[in-house]
Amino acid sequence: MGYWNTLHLFDDNKFYKELVPVLRGEKGCLQNDFIEFLRLYRTGGITDLSLEELKKKTDTSVSKIIEISNKFNSNFKAHNLNSDENHSLQNNEFHYEYSRFFEYYVFKYCADFYPHLPTGKGGLLSELDPKDNSIAFEILENLEDFNSVFLSDGGIINWIDLEDIEILIMSKDELFSIGPYDEEIMDYFENYIKLFEIALSNKLGLIRGRDMIEQSLEKLPKYKLIEKEKWIEYSFEGIFNMHFSCIE
Repeated sequence: MGYWNTLHLFDDNKFYKELVPVLRGEKGCLQNDFIEFLRLYRTGGITDLSLEELKKKTDTSVSKIIEISNKFNSNFKAHNLNSDENHSLQNNEFHYEYSRFFEYYVFKYCADFYPHLPTGKGGLLSELDPKDNSIAFEILENLEDFNSVFLSDGGIINWIDLEDIEILIMSKDELFSIGPYDEEIMDYFENYIKLFEIALSNKLGLIRGRDMIEQSLEKLPKYKLIEKEKWIEYSFEGIFNMHFSCIE
């Protein structure tokens, strides 16, 4: 049946400068964020936990988050645990909780769940069909690349930065391998280009999600990256406007 994929604006600069050091335990504190995460993601929230149980759960989990985060490389996409199949993060009993906390933490501070652009069940490569061996194909393939470090049963797949966005716009003629296309397909093409241009003009990257926990993410602060008034100023047509109806 396929999975439901979405594309969101992402402040990669803030992620690397502010969030990664906290995830690694180099500064700041994760305890309060983890408690809020439990309220949103844990079945039943935290009402059934005593203060002692909550503290124990939080302290233990935060220690594991820091331990796992310190095994990532500099771009936070490759994980040392995965070099040993028998001790990979996928086999770690804490993997699911880590991947869901990572989803929550990123979208709380440096990504907006809404507005976003759905990319269907086949993902971006099937939607745009870029020319093989082109630079546009390479960038979209990186964005589509299943990163099992973060994803256990849904969540963040991967991301691209501002430099990648600039290249995609310069290489937009490579985003389709064949043609001509009907009007609906060209509408999709224009929607993606519009999103790339919005990201570029606001110095942002893009992050891809799959089967994310929408009911929790939509409770997080909105319009962190681009204020609501600015979104309204953008001109949207057709399919793209429908997907951004949450602005209204």
